[in-house]
Amino acid sequence: MERQSIFDKLNHDYDLFAECKKIESKLCETRGWLMYFLTGGAKQYKKSIYQFVDTYCFTDWKYRRTYFDISEMRKSLEILDFPNNTDTANEKIALTYLEFVLNIITLALNQSDLIEDQDLSILYIINENISKVLDSKNYIIYNLDEKHTKLIITDKSTQITAALELVSNEDIRHDIMQYTHRDLNNDLAGKRKLLSQIYKVFEEVRNDIKDKVKINKNHILEKDLGSLFNNTDVRHAKPININIYNNFMALSPDEKEAWYDRIFDMVITAIQTKKYIDMKDDLDNIKSNGQET
Repeated sequence: MERQSIFDKLNHDYDLFAECKKIESKLCETRGWLMYFLTGGAKQYKKSIYQFVDTYCFTDWKYRRTYFDISEMRKSLEILDFPNNTDTANEKIALTYLEFVLNIITLALNQSDLIEDQDLSILYIINENISKVLDSKNYIIYNLDEKHTKLIITDKSTQITAALELVSNEDIRHDIMQYTHRDLNNDLAGKRKLLSQIYKVFEEVRNDIKDKVKINKNHILEKDLGSLFNNTDVRHAKPININIYNNFMALSPDEKEAWYDRIFDMVITAIQTKKYIDMKDDLDNIKSNGQET
C-alpha cells in the first residue's frame, strides 16, 4: 500500500461544525490588546475579540439596529449557544454564525490602525479560515456596504458572478446578490421587492436584446420577460394582461416563488445576452478572415 504524505492525510473535507467551534474558541480567548492612542502612547487591555468589539466597535456599527451588544444580537439570531451546543444545529445555523463572525471580525479590522500587528494576525487568520471553509462548501462572501460593513454569505454561481461584472449600478448588484441569499427562501415579499428593483437592469438592456434571443416566434426572451414583469404582482397592481395576472395570482405560494426564481434567472440571462450582442462586430471581423467549419 502506497504511503500517504502528511498533506494527503490533511486533505480532507472541512467539518463545518468543528471549524465553527475552533473559531469560537479563538473569539473567546483572552488576549492582550496593545491599543495605540491618537494622542500618543499605548496601553494593553486584556480582552477577548468579542469583548474588544463590544467595547470599541459595536455601538458605532450602522447595522447593529437597536442591539446594545454582541450577546443580544446573537440571541436574536438564535446562535447564542452555537457552536458550543450543536444538538439542534444545521448548516443554515452554521452559516448564520459564520456570517455574524465575518462582520464582527471586519469591525475589529476597521480599527487596525489602533492595534498592534501581532494582535491583528489572529483576525486575518480567522477571516482566511472562514473563506477556505466557505469556498469548499461552494459559498462566497459578499460585502453589501464596504463603508459601513455588511457582509453576507451566499451561494457561489459563476453565471451570477459573470453577470455582476456587467452591471454598473452598485445598488442593483447588491440586490442581485441579496436575492440569492438563503434567508430569502420562502420569503415571497422579499423576493418580489428585490425583483421590482432588479427590473431596472432589464430596462437598460431591453432594447439591445430585442428579438435577439428566441425559442420560436411565440417565445422571445425580451417579450416573455417583459410580460412576466408587467403581468404578475412583481411591478404593477394593475396588470396589462388580466388573464396572465389572474393565472399567476391563482398559483400556490410555492409555485409563485418558483416563478420569481425563473424571472430572476431570465434577467441574468438577459444581462449576459447583452454582452454577447456587444461582441457581434468583433465576431464579424474574425469570421471575415476565415472559413466557417
